[in-house]
Amino acid sequence: MRNLIIVILFFIVLSTHSQESKKSTLEFHFGRAKHGTGDIDGFLYGVQYQQAFGKKIYWVGGFEGTFHDAPNGDSLFFEYEGETFDSTIRFVTAGMQLVAGIKYNFLENKNHTFGIYALPLLRYQATSINDIIDTLYPIITDVPVPVRIIINEEPSRTLSFGGALRFNYNYTFNKGLYLGVLAGFQTDTNGDTMLNAGLTFGKRFNF
Repeated sequence: MRNLIIVILFFIVLSTHSQESKKSTLEFHFGRAKHGTGDIDGFLYGVQYQQAFGKKIYWVGGFEGTFHDAPNGDSLFFEYEGETFDSTIRFVTAGMQLVAGIKYNFLENKNHTFGIYALPLLRYQATSINDIIDTLYPIITDVPVPVRIIINEEPSRTLSFGGALRFNYNYTFNKGLYLGVLAGFQTDTNGDTMLNAGLTFGKRFNF
């Protein structure tokens, strides 16, 4: 019963703050991201809606996507019957995620905002990265071309929970339109980590 009362009071306070401030933003972002599994460079992109519920504090909800691709670093070219073949394995990891959390602006005025995001997330990811890759050459196998041995111990598709921590600076021009930069870090229960940095653009309402 005590916990129920605390929850009710919490939502009453949030409701009161929401009535005091109708400030909100719609924001798009795009940038570079480095996936920790395989150290693969790629991209992060997304859209977020932010709604104030207190002074300089905002609810945040959004949808994001990531895309990473690279050779696995073990390039393999071989010749067979006068032709050259590329047998390099190429890795691709892509995902989409729902984020929902809070943002606090240390600085917030007519032109400048600087804040921090704390964003729990739900992530779906698909990857072509293999757990074990070995190459056997003709000197061992007596086969005229190299032989790849690939073993997968983990699923290629995963659904995981995680969290992101990001910093963001925006400069607002006329009519509430703004440009900015962001940088952050995220991790999840699948053991994946990601560093990202990029640009933001959006619009502020009722400031």
